[in-house]
Amino acid sequence: MKIHIIRAGGTITSYRSEAEGIAPPESEGSEDEFVVANQFIDRAAKERIALEKDAIHPDARGVDFLEVDDLELTHEVVADVDSADISPAHWRKIYQSVQRLVDSKDPPDGFVVLHGTNTLAYTAAALTFALGGVAKPVVVTGSQIPIKFAVSDALNNLLGSIKLIKRLEHERARGALRSSGVFAVFGTRIISGARAKKVSSRDFDGFHTFNIQRDFGSVGQEIIVGGDVLDEIDHSRLMPFLRGDQGEFSDRVVSITCHPGMRSDLYEGLLDGEGCGLEGVVLRAFGEGDPPSSFYSFLASCKDREIPVVATTQIAEGVSTMRTNQPGIKALEEFGLVPAWDMSIEAMTTKLMWLLRFRNLGYQEVRRLMITNLHGEIGRGGTPPAWADLHK
Repeated sequence: MKIHIIRAGGTITSYRSEAEGIAPPESEGSEDEFVVANQFIDRAAKERIALEKDAIHPDARGVDFLEVDDLELTHEVVADVDSADISPAHWRKIYQSVQRLVDSKDPPDGFVVLHGTNTLAYTAAALTFALGGVAKPVVVTGSQIPIKFAVSDALNNLLGSIKLIKRLEHERARGALRSSGVFAVFGTRIISGARAKKVSSRDFDGFHTFNIQRDFGSVGQEIIVGGDVLDEIDHSRLMPFLRGDQGEFSDRVVSITCHPGMRSDLYEGLLDGEGCGLEGVVLRAFGEGDPPSSFYSFLASCKDREIPVVATTQIAEGVSTMRTNQPGIKALEEFGLVPAWDMSIEAMTTKLMWLLRFRNLGYQEVRRLMITNLHGEIGRGGTPPAWADLHK
């Protein structure tokens, strides 16, 4: 079994010091440092696999059980940065690496992306849209404690990711999975890439599935995935009419949080500032997608310029329908805002950034696709009938 590990920085490959806290390496590192780090990961992973072999009775070993002699790990670094500094350029590098190797003569069985936790959900969602129905599983993981510490959760997450890849390939071979797709693994949880949400900086189960009661699966002595979930989540909904590079993302999207007393004039510069070129807005509104009337002027200006505005809610487990209260209905019908329904902030933001890079898509097409469930980013309820007017 061949696994390609893509390092993108973050806590998992960082160090800890009293002066700086947890921090990435000071530079991209020399070739020797790269080799040493890879050897450490390889050795630690295989030592843990050997321990599991001694601990798990042969009769209790599932299809995802790992054997040291059957595992080959290859490595690549796209970044050694704190995840706060992850950018669309890094997403593109990961996308290119996966596509290049999937199309090679000897592709790996899957990919593990080692990533910082603070923006891991953004990267998992971005890769979900960019890679679509990728032929091999891509698993994004990280850790709360750097891998070099004995008490780290990193090895459990790394091996859980590798075991998931083995299980998914088994499921695909028996016809239970249409395509592989992108996932996040953290602690005992396996989460669909477009639904990951960080909920804790200290809990080893630091990520949950957003706005859905159950995860894609779980990590334990063996990998558990629900058959019905495998059937429900379809990662093959590619849009053949999109023309352009699927690994590109717009960097001209802003996220705005509504608050009492907010003023439109403070944001007008985003529209008229020299060289700004704003292309999209994610608006964290009140209730079920209700912006304050003091912000209507800015929203009207966005509509006049055909800048799509996606309205979500600030309620932790809320849904943005924009059909409950007068402010939401007005914003939907008069200013053309797009209700985000139950998408996470990470999914809606990266989806908008991704769609805006397809220059053949106009304002209406971007709005329509934002409320179309492409890769499981919108919950099982799908698109409510009340949104039909947005599809025109």
